[in-house]
Amino acid sequence: WQSGVRVAAKETREAWSVELAIPFANLGEAAQRNRIWGVNVTRLDGRRGEYSSWSGARGYCYLPELLGNLLLQR
Repeated sequence: WQSGVRVAAKETREAWSVELAIPFANLGEAAQRNRIWGVNVTRLDGRRGEYSSWSGARGYCYLPELLGNLLLQR
C-alpha cells in the first residue's frame, strides 16, 4: 500500500508531539464515504509506567467499542 503518509515528530522536556498527514484519496472508497471514523491514538512507556489514550480506553485500546469518534468535515 502506497500510503503517501508524511510524519513529523518533536520531543521537548515538557511534551512530545506527532503530526501525521495521510492523503485522503489514498485511504480508499469506504473511508471516503464515511464521515465518522473510529480512531484512537495511544502511547505506552512500560519502563516508566506511563500510558495515555486519546479515546480514554484502558486495556485493549484497539477494540472497536473503545475507539473515539472522529468526525470529518468536508
